[in-house]
Amino acid sequence: MLTENKTSPFIMPRMCTLMFLLYVAYGAVLPIMSMYMNSVLHFSGKQTGFINAAMSISAFVTPTIGALIVDRFISAERLFVICQAIAAIAMYFIRYATDFHDVLFLYILYYAAFGPTLGLSNAIAFHHLPDSKSKFGFIRVWGTIAWIVVGVAFSYLWLRDGSGHYRPERLPDCFTLASLTSAFLAIYVLTMPRRPLHTGSGQRGISLSALRVFWNKRMLLVAIGFFIISAVGKYYYVGASIYLKAIDVQEEHIMPLMAIGQIPEVIGLLILSGMIKKFGCKTVLFLGLLTELWRCGGLMLGGNLWLVSSAVFCHGFSYSLFVTTTFVFMENYTTSETRSSAHQLFSMLNAGFASLLGSIMAGQCLDWFNFDGIINFRYFWAVPFCMTLVYFTIMLIFFKPTEKENYAR
Repeated sequence: MLTENKTSPFIMPRMCTLMFLLYVAYGAVLPIMSMYMNSVLHFSGKQTGFINAAMSISAFVTPTIGALIVDRFISAERLFVICQAIAAIAMYFIRYATDFHDVLFLYILYYAAFGPTLGLSNAIAFHHLPDSKSKFGFIRVWGTIAWIVVGVAFSYLWLRDGSGHYRPERLPDCFTLASLTSAFLAIYVLTMPRRPLHTGSGQRGISLSALRVFWNKRMLLVAIGFFIISAVGKYYYVGASIYLKAIDVQEEHIMPLMAIGQIPEVIGLLILSGMIKKFGCKTVLFLGLLTELWRCGGLMLGGNLWLVSSAVFCHGFSYSLFVTTTFVFMENYTTSETRSSAHQLFSMLNAGFASLLGSIMAGQCLDWFNFDGIINFRYFWAVPFCMTLVYFTIMLIFFKPTEKENYAR
């Protein structure tokens, strides 16, 4: 294995490349998976929801890996290689699977392997980068750029032939792209140096003391909201591509249209620190909720492509302003001893249980609001809109943080 230290002039571009490729593999499939299952495989809404719920598997697997395996028995780099290799194989077979149970099994296997690499990539970057805290934001933004690039490039360069005609039979090639990217990633990370393994017996994993973080009623209120918004977000991933096709957006335009929702995420993350310092966590959280309301409300009203596009555009703002600020607000209640456990617990509750619940609910709603083969998306989007509106109202009445909590000092 190659030797490389933190002062290597190549470490920054290598980490940027790692993050870019990781999110190429991630973004090649996720935005259009529901449409593929609905239009190509002809799965029901319930089946589509169950398969999308497989994403939540990683939220349960990752804390276990982080607590018991990484850097104790195997380095993060080597485990990343193994996981990406398994993900590449699983995604290759998904490309050719047509039976619901086969796709479900392979998708669960895929996310059980691929999901932990999202966290492992962060650990690898923090280890190898000098002054990692100040430089990680620049590294991570390449993941968002990759999501946008793969959506636009795959749709406009591959789903069209040399004459500019749409080639729908090439849509399943997104799985091949994801598989090949994961295989290349496994080889790429093999060339990186491994960290020394730790043999200490200190506490690892989720401790019961982390539960005390949520005893404060204001933190509990924010945590409940994070759970709700995480569940609401699954309606977007389950229903958006199917909805866009239903309102006559051509399939080759769906991935690029959904990709524009990532642009505000970059903007939001860049201005978030300044906004919290000037306006406080409460104001930023409410702005995040308002963008979430518009995302659901704009899709619910529908009909006009500009209205729908503005709703999709709010996707990134919703994440950066509400979700990221939630983690900042939580810092008021964590200590160096509870921080890691609290974040793992938060991840398991929201990316795990909330994602699982939201995916199943969204899939079920696709069936409930399917009348004679036509889905009433106004009813579909009304469900997450009402969930967000109820929580927004509760926050408006009861959420009153102290000045210290509000400005996360």
